[in-house]
Amino acid sequence: MIGQDVTVINNDGSGHGPQKFLFWNPPLYVNDMGFNVRRSSFTATYNLFGRFVQDGLQTIVFTRARQGMERLHLAAKNRLRETGHPELTNKISPYRGGYFGDEREIIEKKIVRRRYSWGYLNKRS
Repeated sequence: MIGQDVTVINNDGSGHGPQKFLFWNPPLYVNDMGFNVRRSSFTATYNLFGRFVQDGLQTIVFTRARQGMERLHLAAKNRLRETGHPELTNKISPYRGGYFGDEREIIEKKIVRRRYSWGYLNKRS
């Protein structure tokens, strides 16, 4: 799937509940010009994220750039409002590197208390 060898790490002594991972590759469709193209990963991501938040699932989304995370956060909040769940908009938060210690601590405490679903900026070197 990723074109690289991977190592399975299946021995973890830390306490945690059940986890599920979803790797999503949006489906192909035929556009107006007859070409096979892939649906927008951005649209699929905020739709899935919003649905998972509505279902009460603590969810993490990774993006490559801060602007992408900010767009995703805004789109997910709008989607929650549009689908009749405005009360959930305060349950999601973007998360990235560069926060001051007190800002990071507030967000991380909310995550640990399972009050937030969040996005994370995945910086690549």
